[in-house]
Amino acid sequence: MKHPELRQQGENEEAYIRRIAKFPTLCFDTLVYSLFWSRNINSHSIISLIDWIKKGFPKSNWISYANWDSHLKSNPDYIDHVLKCGSASIPTKEFAKWMAEQNIVEAWRCLGEKPTPNLELFIELVSAKAGIEKKTTKKTKANRGRWKAAHEHREAARKLAKALWDKDDSLTIADMTRYDEINKAAPNYAERTLRDWLKDLAPSNKPGCRRKKK
Repeated sequence: MKHPELRQQGENEEAYIRRIAKFPTLCFDTLVYSLFWSRNINSHSIISLIDWIKKGFPKSNWISYANWDSHLKSNPDYIDHVLKCGSASIPTKEFAKWMAEQNIVEAWRCLGEKPTPNLELFIELVSAKAGIEKKTTKKTKANRGRWKAAHEHREAARKLAKALWDKDDSLTIADMTRYDEINKAAPNYAERTLRDWLKDLAPSNKPGCRRKKK
């Protein structure tokens, strides 16, 4: 098999995930594309995921490569985050353990992303093989509380933003991220995070472009 981490001809999704779950290591791009990628994924979510994995596995061989979908290149953070990332080799069992300890699935949901069936199957298979029990440690509890709080802040900010846009549809996404009420509902978040949480609610859905008042 020339490229074992690639999905082979005639191989369905489940068979592919079951096969690569047996590998001792997997490349970063295999993990992302096979487990997290979906058609409607937000580019900022990918950037966040890259940051999480690089912090979790700082000793991996992060080398530069540019084999990513072209639409991500329009993102201003693309070069800093994606092109400086690489097809690093990551231990499969350690990756599953890290996912469980950091509660990455919940964090992924907090970004507004839906975990794929491939991700859920992969975690189940590797965890069973590695003997990773579904137990709650203090560290896991702390992370779970952090992601839960982020999810609650996201929902509160979205609810408030929708109400504000219903009253004034000329507000831009940038305007909304600077609103005191929004920042009180979701305190201590970067503007980029608030923008991601709110942009699909904007009447114009065009950052920086103000709708003309009737």
